[in-house]
Amino acid sequence: MNLRENLRQAVANLRVNRMRTFLTMLGIIIGISAVITITTLGSSLQKTLELSFQSIGGTNQIQAFMQYNDVEDDEYTNFEWKDEDYITLEDLDAFQEAFDGRVRNVILESVMGDASVAFPENTSADPGKASVIGTTRGYLENHGLKLLRGRDLTARDQSEKKAVALVSDLFVKHVCGGTSPIGKAVDIEQSSGQVARVYVVGVYRFDRTQLRAMTQGEEGSKPVAEKDISTNILLPYRFVKENLNDEMYSEPGVSNFTITAEPGEDVVVLQDDIKNWFAENKWADNGHFALETWSSMEDLEQIQNVLRIVTLVIAVIAAISLLVGGVGVMNIMLVSVVERTKEIGIRKALGAQNKDIERQFLSETVFICLIGGLLGVLLGLILGFVGAEVGSSVIQSRMPEMEELSHVTVHPSMPAILVSVGFSMLTGLVFGLYPARRAARMSPIDALRYE
Repeated sequence: MNLRENLRQAVANLRVNRMRTFLTMLGIIIGISAVITITTLGSSLQKTLELSFQSIGGTNQIQAFMQYNDVEDDEYTNFEWKDEDYITLEDLDAFQEAFDGRVRNVILESVMGDASVAFPENTSADPGKASVIGTTRGYLENHGLKLLRGRDLTARDQSEKKAVALVSDLFVKHVCGGTSPIGKAVDIEQSSGQVARVYVVGVYRFDRTQLRAMTQGEEGSKPVAEKDISTNILLPYRFVKENLNDEMYSEPGVSNFTITAEPGEDVVVLQDDIKNWFAENKWADNGHFALETWSSMEDLEQIQNVLRIVTLVIAVIAAISLLVGGVGVMNIMLVSVVERTKEIGIRKALGAQNKDIERQFLSETVFICLIGGLLGVLLGLILGFVGAEVGSSVIQSRMPEMEELSHVTVHPSMPAILVSVGFSMLTGLVFGLYPARRAARMSPIDALRYE
């Protein structure tokens, strides 16, 4: 009897007792669905975290900062930093050239403090408040901000120290009166009285999560009127250092900066290469300093590793129910062997061999477990989707500030699905082997006499 005939006969035999067949499958369905639900939720949470990290700066962002190597407090206190100890802009230019193709942006950020910012064309509006930040291309991407109109800062803006700026949409709304400021002048007056005129080249979208927190007064703070919110005005780093520098914020060089790796670059390997480059090219003769790095990828990998372990442990515990289902399958097949003793005797009398009887019962057992496994996968996926939606609703209602986690990305685990289906078939083979062999070894004479 070939495989096709075995399967046809198995389906026919199982249809005779449909309710018993379904109840036999139930243990397999519950076990598989539990595994698929858990792995789907675990995989979905990992994917959601990855997308959330990317939305708040990306997993390809590396924070770099100078570190003093001598750990003795008195030595650190008495050590006098020299101008040449700091990283210079020329050092960063050389670094970026050396890592061309691996590093997309080197982002500098110098916060100059609050200033009064006026839009001369709107004479009816009072000057607004803004925090002046000297920065470079990539600042918006690094902070998860979106450019609405105009363009971003460019490398040419830096090299030529252009008097250009990016302003927020809130600044446009309340200081510019809604008029597009692209190409128009903005006057910046610092607390020292120093005034600089710059020209707007782009408008970015103010962080809506931060806006909601400030206007609603979350975390015990008082609500702030939208028009009174101080936003950031972004200028080229070199222009700020030369034209708006203040002794309070002055530094002879750069002590920290942000690196954006090219897509597909191994951030962990890149971090080691960057540290080695600065050790060899900047502080080869100065053992007091070294470059330290940190990336969100490190935290993300640690969190995901914990989630993988927890998901695996719970899935293994849930898979134990498959053993219970397997025992149920074996029990029912033993009952089936007893009920069909006369049938076995007749088939053997007509020339069926032991292997034919064994294959028939094994086919029935594997078929039960296969169908149960597929139904379990379907049920598990449904429960996974429902669980993700419930989780999203709970986060939205209980923790509205965690907006980036309130939309769980459902991401079923294909390896888990394939392994589960394969394991359910293996369960059928293992637990169906004994009943099948018992049926095959039955004496045809005894079987025909059985009442």
